[in-house]
Amino acid sequence: MIWLKVVFSGSAFAISFMLIAIYGDVNFTRSTRTSAIFVSVNTTDVIFQTDHLSPSFALGASIFEYNLVRLFNDARFVALAQALGHSELRVGGTKQDFVHFKRDSEIPNKNHRSLDEFEIKEMTPAYRLRKHRVIQAARALDEKFLLNTHTYGLKSAIKPIILSETEWNKLNKFCNHTNWKLLFGLNLLIRDGHEWNSTNAEKLILYSQNLYRIDWQLGNEPNSYNHKFGMRISAEQIAKDFIHLSCILRQSSWWDSSKIIGPDANRMQTSNGGAFLKRFLMSDGESVQVASFHQYYINGKYAKVADFLNVTILDSLSTVLNHVEKARKEAASNVAIWLSETSSAFGGGTEGLTDTFINGFMWLDKLGLSARSGVNLIVRQTFYWGNYALLDKDFTPRPDYWLTLLYKRLVGHKVFKLKLYSTDNRLNDVSNFRMYAHCAKNNTYNFKHGSIVFYFINIDKVHQKLKMLEKDLNVNGKLYLLQSSNSDNLRSKFVKLNGELIEMVDYSTLPQLNPTEISGYELKGGLSIPPHSFGFLALNSTISHCLF
Repeated sequence: MIWLKVVFSGSAFAISFMLIAIYGDVNFTRSTRTSAIFVSVNTTDVIFQTDHLSPSFALGASIFEYNLVRLFNDARFVALAQALGHSELRVGGTKQDFVHFKRDSEIPNKNHRSLDEFEIKEMTPAYRLRKHRVIQAARALDEKFLLNTHTYGLKSAIKPIILSETEWNKLNKFCNHTNWKLLFGLNLLIRDGHEWNSTNAEKLILYSQNLYRIDWQLGNEPNSYNHKFGMRISAEQIAKDFIHLSCILRQSSWWDSSKIIGPDANRMQTSNGGAFLKRFLMSDGESVQVASFHQYYINGKYAKVADFLNVTILDSLSTVLNHVEKARKEAASNVAIWLSETSSAFGGGTEGLTDTFINGFMWLDKLGLSARSGVNLIVRQTFYWGNYALLDKDFTPRPDYWLTLLYKRLVGHKVFKLKLYSTDNRLNDVSNFRMYAHCAKNNTYNFKHGSIVFYFINIDKVHQKLKMLEKDLNVNGKLYLLQSSNSDNLRSKFVKLNGELIEMVDYSTLPQLNPTEISGYELKGGLSIPPHSFGFLALNSTISHCLF
C-alpha cells in the first residue's frame, strides 16, 4: 500500500509526500514485502517552464503523396484537432526531402480551387463513400511503399512528391481553422554539388508571403542521410544551408516572427548524434531559434508488450536528453530545445501495440521526463496516419488521443522538482510507479488559481494506495484515472476514464471528460491507484507559483 503525507513548512508552501508501497519484483510477480517511499515536491521553486504549445503534433509528408489533405475538412478530423488547443503542426519526416512545390498551373489536368474554400464536411452517405475511397487508395499506396522499401530499400522506394498549390492552401486553411501553427519541413536534398538549391523553397516561401504564418525546418535527420540515401553532408555544411534559409526569410518582414527549427538530428542515444548536434550549433550563425532532435524507444518491427512496461527502456530517454543538453552546453548555445519528432516505436509503429492503451505508459512518462529535463516542446508523431498516430485511419480517436487531450487540458507549463526515496534505497521499488508535478491549467476544468496537478503511471501489477496523513489538511481534488477497457488486455483500442468507456457522442461531438471528485477526507483515507493504469490528480491547493 502507499501512504501519502503532506507537510507545510513556514509561510512558503512546500509539499512532501510519504508513500508506503507494496511493489512486485522486476518480473511483476506479487510480493508481500513492504517498502516505504518518500516523494518530495518542492513547490517553492519552478525548475522549468515548457512552451505553451507543448505537446504538439506531426503529419508525415506522405499526406501529399496519398492525397489525404482532401479529407482535412472532415468534421470529426477538425473537431478532434480543435479540441487539443493551440499547437504546432509539423509536416515533414523522411519523405519531406522528396517534396516539390508546384503551382496548380504547372500541373497538367489540375483543377484550381478557391483560396477561401474550407467547407466542413459532415457525415453523409455520399461523403462516407468518398472518404472510404480516399482512405483505401491511401492504404494501397502505403502498402506498395512498404513492400518496395522491403524489396529494394528506402532510397529506391521513395519517389518525388508533388505538393500542389491547392493542397498547400487547404493545409494552411486547416491550421487557421484549428488555431494550429504550421511547422513545415523544406527539402534539403535538392542540391547543387555541396550546396542547397533553394529555388523551390523560395517559390513556396514567396507564394506564402502575406498569406500564412509558418515556422520552418530544413531537412529531416540529416545525420542519417548516408545510412538512408548514400549521401553524406557535414554538420557544418548543413549549418551553412540553414544560414542561407535565414537570409531568404529575412528579406521580408512578414517572416520576422517565424522560427527556424533544426537540424532535426536523430540517433541522439549515441555520442555521434550528440557530436553532430554540437557541430551544427557551433556553425549555424544563430540562424536557428530552436535546436531539434528526434527520439524513439524501440524498433516497431520487433516491439512486444513487455517493452512498454520495461523501466530500463523508459529510462533510455534520459541518456538521449543528457546528450542533447551536453551538445547545447558545449556549443555555448542558449536556444530552446524541441523534441520535434517522437513516439514509442520507429518505422511507423506496431499494429496492436502502439495504437492501443499500452502505448500510453511510454507517452505519459516521456512528457513528464522531458519537461523535467528542460525540453521546451514535444511533437508527437503523428496526429494521423501510421500505427503510432493519435487517430485511426477512419479518424476514430485511439487511447493516446484521450490521454493527450487530458494532458493539454490539465497540465500547465510550470514544472516542479519531485523526488522519490525508498527506506532501503532499492530504486527498483520506486521505478514501477512514476509521478510528475506541474501547476494545473485552470481554463478548462475551472481549477482555482494555485492548483497543482500530478500525473502518474503505475506499471506494476499491484494497487498503489495514496493516503494523506496530515490531520489538518483538507484539500479537495479531482482524479482522472485511465484504464484499458479490458482489464485483462492492455492492448485494447478503447480506454475507460474513471470506469466509464470514452466514446464520441456522435460523429463530430466529443464527450465530456469528467473527473471523480475527491474530498480531503477521502484523500486522508487513501486513494487507490489500480495496477497498469495512469492518470492525473489535481489538488485545489494555493501554491504561489501557480497563482498567475
